[in-house]
Amino acid sequence: MNINSIRKAPCLREARACALAALIVMVLTFGHARAASLECCSEIELTYANGDVRLAGVLLMPVEDGEFPAAVVLQGSGSSDRSNGWARLIAETLVTKGVAVLLTDKCGSGLSGGNWRTTA
Repeated sequence: MNINSIRKAPCLREARACALAALIVMVLTFGHARAASLECCSEIELTYANGDVRLAGVLLMPVEDGEFPAAVVLQGSGSSDRSNGWARLIAETLVTKGVAVLLTDKCGSGLSGGNWRTTA
């Protein structure tokens, strides 16, 4: 089987169509939630350590009183911090659903020390 026959496989075409549909739904949902989320959460700046490296992030909290489930949004490849548009959109959307979110600055990015290229 060569790469061209894999690309033409019906199951992969269906998977690509499903992924595209999911992406469209996410963009529409996140776009709507972004405007509302600015009024529904508080931000708490955090710093913490990993060995000798000082890391930073922001904790986004729903404004209601109580206990909340929590999530951590981690950055992907490359230099990335809390200002990453997709990560921020995901975090803000979760907060609008009542989830506290830690949005991190990747090692060597934003306010975090270290170097993302060499840190394991």
